[in-house]
Amino acid sequence: MGRTSIKNKLILSFLLLLLILVAVVGLVNHLTDDFLLSQSISAVLAMMAGIFFGSLFSRSLLDRLNRLRQAARRISQGDLTQAVEVRSHDEVRDLEIGFAGMLEELRAMIADMQHIAAEVQATQGILRQMVDQSAASSRDIDNSAGAIATVSEKQSLI
Repeated sequence: MGRTSIKNKLILSFLLLLLILVAVVGLVNHLTDDFLLSQSISAVLAMMAGIFFGSLFSRSLLDRLNRLRQAARRISQGDLTQAVEVRSHDEVRDLEIGFAGMLEELRAMIADMQHIAAEVQATQGILRQMVDQSAASSRDIDNSAGAIATVSEKQSLI
């Protein structure tokens, strides 16, 4: 299915509104033969239809943007379990796809960071063992040097 831009949706809605308006004007003009009455009724119907279509269109767009905003807020608080739902084929879809890609990259980066942190902890444990072994060897060397010094001192006194 091809991509439909928001601009094209607006144009199609406006053309539908105009078609309805022309049909109503023609019908009222045919029934009443009063141009002013038909224009007045048409203007009222056009405003009502415009408000109706505008409300539907804006509600749909705002609902999708609000879902993205709420998901962004939860993600900024550390909740990466969010799923971004892709619903249509317009510019907001591009935003939803980009947002979903960003979320996947964040998840991958955090997984990498957790893996690196685990490796650092393992390395820290190995280093701690090596330091303990070095300290023990140093104590053994110190004790041996002390014993050698004591024996040397005793031999020099003899």
